[in-house]
Amino acid sequence: MSGSMNVDDITVITSFSKKLYDDYGRLFLKTWLRHWPASVKVIVVSEDWGESDWERPPNSGHIEIRNLLEISPACTNFLLRHRENWRAHGKKVNEPHPWGKHPRRQKYNFRFDAYKFCRKVFAIQAVAHTCLPGRLYWIDADTYTDLQAIPSHIDGMLPPDRDVSFLGRPGYHSECGFIGYRLPEAIHFIDFFASLYDSDKVFELGQQHDSWVFDRVRETFSHLRYYDHNHSGEKHVRAFEDSPLGDFMIHLKGALKDDPDPEWVVATRRRRVLQDRANRKG
Repeated sequence: MSGSMNVDDITVITSFSKKLYDDYGRLFLKTWLRHWPASVKVIVVSEDWGESDWERPPNSGHIEIRNLLEISPACTNFLLRHRENWRAHGKKVNEPHPWGKHPRRQKYNFRFDAYKFCRKVFAIQAVAHTCLPGRLYWIDADTYTDLQAIPSHIDGMLPPDRDVSFLGRPGYHSECGFIGYRLPEAIHFIDFFASLYDSDKVFELGQQHDSWVFDRVRETFSHLRYYDHNHSGEKHVRAFEDSPLGDFMIHLKGALKDDPDPEWVVATRRRRVLQDRANRKG
């Protein structure tokens, strides 16, 4: 594919709070500006982080900030409605769905934390309706671009004959640190996804975090054209780095994002990715 490929129809969306900007959002934006072409717009959606919290670099005109509670009344209403519903926060057992021993000890289970994960779903919906037609990529803010994002890489994140791209993990829920949507083809998918939270029907499902619900919505919208970046067909936690997205990005999941030196962690992960790929070839 040509390096002059047009990626002007692509918008990237991510989200973080004021606290998470300090934890990892700062490095997301720093590595974005270093390695992505300015023709790709990025929209940061946040409840409490804005222009006054950031010393905007001179080359960042293609980065836009939107307030989640202003652009999504449905999100505002959901958060108000469930502010003290501890089951919706994943902090109280939601019978008949078992927690298992470890979550019970921790007194928290992310699988049932609709209060946290609804923000991502509502943010995508609100932004998607402003990107018609085009391609919309969600990328988690604890993802860092450590190598140049060339146009062929970016274009390949959602192939031209597909409506939705994702990172599947057979026998487990998808890794939704990345999702690609073609618009308007996938707009009804996105609206239905958000409606499950807006109507509280999400609590009728087996789990409430966005990755599990995403897979249920895929089953409902089976007529759409999907592209799974997990070419191995295996269930593993490194689905992101082992996919073609790992050619230029590293996703620091779990405790890795809390390391005091994330740039060192990214460099270490990159060496591991390259070594693993060399071993598979050899």
